[in-house]
Amino acid sequence: MLIQCKLHRPGGTRVNLETSTYHFKERLEDGLHVAMVDNPAHAATLLAIKEGYSLAPLLEQPEPDPAPVIDPSPAPATDPVPAPEAITDVPVVQPEPDGDDDLEDFDPEEEPAEEPDGAPEEGDMVPTYGGRTQEELIDEHLRLFGKAPHPATKPETLVAKIDAKLAENQ
Repeated sequence: MLIQCKLHRPGGTRVNLETSTYHFKERLEDGLHVAMVDNPAHAATLLAIKEGYSLAPLLEQPEPDPAPVIDPSPAPATDPVPAPEAITDVPVVQPEPDGDDDLEDFDPEEEPAEEPDGAPEEGDMVPTYGGRTQEELIDEHLRLFGKAPHPATKPETLVAKIDAKLAENQ
């Protein structure tokens, strides 16, 4: 849905809704600041602010040129292209077995190898932040602040917030 922002700022207006950012930029044809908002909930939120947003008028599209008229008369007959002569002097070479066939050892009864589940195994390197894994940071934030951190919070920010809260509590 094409929505216009009634506030005209130099360089346009950026609006963040949930995880989407809409940039209302000047449309060259009429100077309106518009953005395409595909999410119906976001469009409803913006349009509820009557003094700031409204539906943008669509530009009139020029009439397309009419399609050319094609003459329905048949094309003049031409001589058919002669078929190429069959190639008969190319030798056919069969590959020789090299003894490295992976299917020789295939056993249809054998269980397939386990797929990794994404969880770190013993010996895997797990990144730590201030001596804590990201999972431990989230748990500690939940314990200290009573809520989980925002999903986009960087681990370094979590460490700083947790350390500040622990220092405050001492």
